[in-house]
Amino acid sequence: MPNAVICLTLVFDSGAAPQLRRRLTAPRHSDDHLSTSPLSCAMVTRHLPSGSPAKTAPVTARRGTGVDWLDIPTLAFVAQFASIVSLAVFVYLWRNNPQVKAFAWLAACSLSMSLGIFLILGLRFLPVTFCILSGNICLMYSGVMLAHGTRLLYLRPVNWLYWLTPLPMLGFSGYFTLITPDVSARVVIYSATAVLVTGYFAFELRRPLHPAGSNARIVLLTVASIDIAVNLLRVWLTLVHPQHQGLLTSVGSNATALAFLNGLLYLSLLPLGFMMLHDERLQLHLQHQADHDDLTQLLSRRAFMERAEQAISQALQRRHSVALAIIDLDWFKQINDGYGHLAGDYVLEFFARMLLRETSGSPALLGRIGGEEFAVLWPGLSAKEASIHLYRLQNSLKSSPMEWDGIPISLTFSSGLAELNDNQQKFDTLYRHADAQLYLAKENGRDCLFGM
Repeated sequence: MPNAVICLTLVFDSGAAPQLRRRLTAPRHSDDHLSTSPLSCAMVTRHLPSGSPAKTAPVTARRGTGVDWLDIPTLAFVAQFASIVSLAVFVYLWRNNPQVKAFAWLAACSLSMSLGIFLILGLRFLPVTFCILSGNICLMYSGVMLAHGTRLLYLRPVNWLYWLTPLPMLGFSGYFTLITPDVSARVVIYSATAVLVTGYFAFELRRPLHPAGSNARIVLLTVASIDIAVNLLRVWLTLVHPQHQGLLTSVGSNATALAFLNGLLYLSLLPLGFMMLHDERLQLHLQHQADHDDLTQLLSRRAFMERAEQAISQALQRRHSVALAIIDLDWFKQINDGYGHLAGDYVLEFFARMLLRETSGSPALLGRIGGEEFAVLWPGLSAKEASIHLYRLQNSLKSSPMEWDGIPISLTFSSGLAELNDNQQKFDTLYRHADAQLYLAKENGRDCLFGM
């Protein structure tokens, strides 16, 4: 979660909230920034056992050691502005890509974050406890929405564990706010939960969308890493060095400045990273459309030829054999003329699904290289091994005939099979051999397999 907002929560969450509220609403004088600014002097309350009066001690920040050039409203309004800009970016992406539900969740993340900051600003005129608890809910679940939206962007199913994670934190936060007030306990619980939620977000970025890498992923992982590091630093300061508790609650400290800068970095780079990620998804989508046949979703002729050349080169380097089959549907023109082009399209789709099913489990490269012509390349298989898959496909078509408008349509195919086992041969030679075998299969009555 953005630590700038966490910092605001901690400042107002301490026992100094009433004093700070009075300082924020009091008129300022020309020399306030030297002695009486809320950034120069913050009251840190140490909560004692029940029955003991709360003792307050002023923690005065010397000039030059604190952040005396900013005040709490300025920092809060800057964070609020950054969250609104982030919301506007995600709403824009969602309106232009309504089919991408991830952007709706990312917009909800920014909206929840903005609401959380508003509740912190509402400490001036709203009950402190209400603002603390409600702000914690909004801020923590904004991180959950961020992880959920990223998961949807990568087309992964919903993980309900993400939504359940903040519940223990909210319960403990209420306990240490209403029953046993303890600022340090809230710092540890909130920061530890924020580390876990941000870790979920980083986990969803574990794989790049593009095989060559992802600049967007680097940006988002950097933001998540910085956020996790700052939260771990706050936990460490609270548990290992409790004498530095003033660094966690004093708005005049350099630790607070670091937290605000981290939060602003988080809110600023998040939309940039997701815009880059969306651009990468769009490029992949366009590349997929260019490389695949719209009807069958198999590789197009151009893409099949390019990948076949690469696969053959790699197989020959490893001294593996390569088999190529060219398949042609029998009497496809009669199906088109007799049942219509919609039936012909359905036949092609049906056959492509059967071909994918019967070649699964083998290192097959499939493509549609013509109207009713398909090609399958098996790197690492001999022609004899590849023929097993073709005979299996032939039997499946006979045992599971296709139907169109309740009318069964019998599908058969002719196939030519060739094997490349000479280092001097190339894909063009292999293709010519397979095509010659396909011609022989058609000349010998169709519905058969000829191979070299």
